[in-house]
Amino acid sequence: MYLDDHLGDILDVRIPGSVALRKRLNHVASFSVFQSGLSNGGPAGLIYGFIFTWIGSGLQALVMAEMASMVALLAPEWCSRFLSYMTGWITVISWQAGLASSAFLGGTMIQGLLILNYDEYTLQRWHGTLLFYAIIGLSLFINTYLVRLLPKIEAMVLVIHVVGFVCIIVPLVYLAPHRSPKDVFTTFSNGGGWSTNGLSFFVGVPTSMFASVGRSLVSQLSADG
Repeated sequence: MYLDDHLGDILDVRIPGSVALRKRLNHVASFSVFQSGLSNGGPAGLIYGFIFTWIGSGLQALVMAEMASMVALLAPEWCSRFLSYMTGWITVISWQAGLASSAFLGGTMIQGLLILNYDEYTLQRWHGTLLFYAIIGLSLFINTYLVRLLPKIEAMVLVIHVVGFVCIIVPLVYLAPHRSPKDVFTTFSNGGGWSTNGLSFFVGVPTSMFASVGRSLVSQLSADG
């Protein structure tokens, strides 16, 4: 009875808000893709690339916030159903790709921790595949059978995330070797061997873009709510 009476409220209010929050927490996984940006663009490329993508995704979010509530009225009537169909399938595919990429990054991070902490561990690619499916299975189990507890689980994960962020970032900032501002803001690299440094910079931009994925989702979910 509780599930029948309140499942709609949970799905309409709590889950969209938490989904939006989780999608904006993807900067946590940015460390796993830093190598590409450091090789193609360098420290300066990462900084200016982040500013570049932050402005672009911010403008996208503003547009989505303005148009989300009336997007169905913008398409011509003769093609509105087709565009609606395509939009729905693209959304489904993007969510599937997002789940797969998150599970893959999680599995490879677990493997990295195993390599770091256990000298006797031998890396095998199929281990990563099993971890990938294990994470997907755990996500499916929680979202299917523990839907009543989902808001509490997400609140707990949020607390762990905030505390863990502080516990990690403070030692890194304090103990990591520091370079001069000139080295950070003016050092570009072309480790990929591209024809120009500008091309190398744009090859590394997706690394900075990774931290901005999901910004427009917040606008869409707020309109749906």
